[in-house]
Amino acid sequence: MNQAVVACLRLLPDHRSTCEVSLLGTRVERMPLLRGDDARALRKLCNEMSIPVDWAVRGLAEHLAVRWNRYADAPDALTLRDLVEQDSVVADGPDTLRLAVATPRPEGTPGVEIELSVSWDEGVLERPTVVAFFDSLRTLITECLAHPDADLAELAVVPAGGVGRLIELGHGGEIATIRYRTVPEAVLDWAVRYPERAAVSYAGRTLGYGHLAAQAGAVAEALATSGVSDGDRVLLYSQQSDLAIVGMLACHLRGASYVPLDVDSPATRLRQVAVGAGATACLLGEGTEKADAAAFLPPGLPVVRLRRDLPAASGPLAPLNPAAAAYVLHSSGSTGVPKGIEVTHASLAHFCREINDAYAVTSDDRVLAFARPVFDISVFEVFATLAAGAQVVVADADARMDPMLLTDLLLAEKVTVAELPPALLPLLNPDELPCLRLVSVGGEAVPGALVGEWASAGRQFWNGYGPTETTVAVTLQRLTGQWTAPPPIGRPIPGCTAYVVDETLRMRPRGAVGELCVSGPSLATGYLNDPIRTTASFTELPEVPGARVYRTGDLVRWRGDGALDYLGRADRQVKVNGYRVELAEVEDALMAVGGVRQAIVEMVAAIGGGRTLSALVVADTHVAHGEILMCAADILPPYAVPGRLVGADKIPLTLNGKVDRVAVARLLSEL
Repeated sequence: MNQAVVACLRLLPDHRSTCEVSLLGTRVERMPLLRGDDARALRKLCNEMSIPVDWAVRGLAEHLAVRWNRYADAPDALTLRDLVEQDSVVADGPDTLRLAVATPRPEGTPGVEIELSVSWDEGVLERPTVVAFFDSLRTLITECLAHPDADLAELAVVPAGGVGRLIELGHGGEIATIRYRTVPEAVLDWAVRYPERAAVSYAGRTLGYGHLAAQAGAVAEALATSGVSDGDRVLLYSQQSDLAIVGMLACHLRGASYVPLDVDSPATRLRQVAVGAGATACLLGEGTEKADAAAFLPPGLPVVRLRRDLPAASGPLAPLNPAAAAYVLHSSGSTGVPKGIEVTHASLAHFCREINDAYAVTSDDRVLAFARPVFDISVFEVFATLAAGAQVVVADADARMDPMLLTDLLLAEKVTVAELPPALLPLLNPDELPCLRLVSVGGEAVPGALVGEWASAGRQFWNGYGPTETTVAVTLQRLTGQWTAPPPIGRPIPGCTAYVVDETLRMRPRGAVGELCVSGPSLATGYLNDPIRTTASFTELPEVPGARVYRTGDLVRWRGDGALDYLGRADRQVKVNGYRVELAEVEDALMAVGGVRQAIVEMVAAIGGGRTLSALVVADTHVAHGEILMCAADILPPYAVPGRLVGADKIPLTLNGKVDRVAVARLLSEL
């Protein structure tokens, strides 16, 4: 057969640990592209268009590769004829896949076919990714044969039967045994069976399960006296502490959900959350003794101060409805108003059961509580731990800020499980923490170098991913080996299904870039008092009718090994220290300052490594940058205030008059 290399393509790589890559090399396979009538039809079409078959195959393969690596930035509308008249596309960077075509045998010859010789580096692409691309190319070509004058972008690239296989690929498996309907039920059961077992330790104090349940019951009665009923919401204004955990559990025992307030946020932000929550009462806890609650609480709202000397509850409380709300957490909103995300007890219990099964958490474990109550990882640290009958070890504010103090706490309390920010891990020495059997990370991209430093024979290292709308973590990946690239975010937890879709919410082929959607029992109820946003984000997919899914807005792709790679956002939302921040909200806050005419905010590389929130501002000459930041700090939470401001005479624009964000990022990175 005559062969000619017709396409040198660059597909996104399937990153692997370096020890795996070192054992691999180039692989070459012959794959039949078209047979029989389809092969003859392509030859006939190419003859009518006066183009060689290999030109058509090349053009379609290059077109597919462009669509493969992009989400919504599709090529301009064009037909097959337009395509073959263009110059060959040269991929940026080295190619990862080469196709060589053997032209069809003469008409009438048995076994007429078009066969491709496919070569790729197995250290870069895994065979399932290559096969998926090849199947999509075949599908695109057969669609072209049926619709030769159609816009290529409108033609299907998922083969017949492929949707079902993609749904199967995304399914996380069967759920764990349902040992408890709600987490509070599990906690009360531990309190009855093992009342003296340590439940929470903080600042030298330890609460047993019996004492924890009694104190939570007492606070629940105080909330009832203050008018809190089933289904109500209660504000929780406290640093993370034993008292805060008592307050969380007390809200549940009263049949209410808790709504944490960030003790570090300005009064303006707190007032937005407090008023929007429609709460019936407020719990004040650790670190709020000097706070002026009247500055942000609605007038007349009952306040209950958490204390350690409350008398025990007088009797048992009514069982909880799993469908009732457990908590409401707030994240940045594009309108400038924080959006409240409501999660039920059923979703909370499902997450706790699955994460405890994955991490093998038992009553012998001591789990670090590092996050503040406003951050959803605190849900894992507190409720998954208590559901397992294990001990919560709360880090105080000093230990969270000082790696040496944190190390001392981990050693003194013999902590066995900890979820820590990726940025903190390089400041800790894993060799100094022999009791720490499992470390998990999440909330932001994980540098590959951390895997080799922390994963060992005696310590597991896990990467977790999940927006608050999917109850803390909805995909997990245990990591081993050495990585030079960010490792994958893993596969869905049991009971949940992941879908990778295009902008029309239709399935993307395995390996292609798309938006991650999730279905299953982990999904939140929706956004508090915001049915329009809820309907937009929690929807159905046309190819999976009846399944309620959450659109994460995150771009991912299925790897060859069946795990998901995280590739960034489809919108202008970013993560700062694990918190979601809408860049538009930050820009609005900056432009609300008198004298600021324009502001564009981006995440850019920081000096010394990492990334930082930075702003390019056009302002009157009399407005100092320090003044702008001080005013923004009165509106935004601390993590959303830009770390750097750069002045400009004007905002760079593209030729069509839009903000040139590439140029903005370049200006912000140059300083």
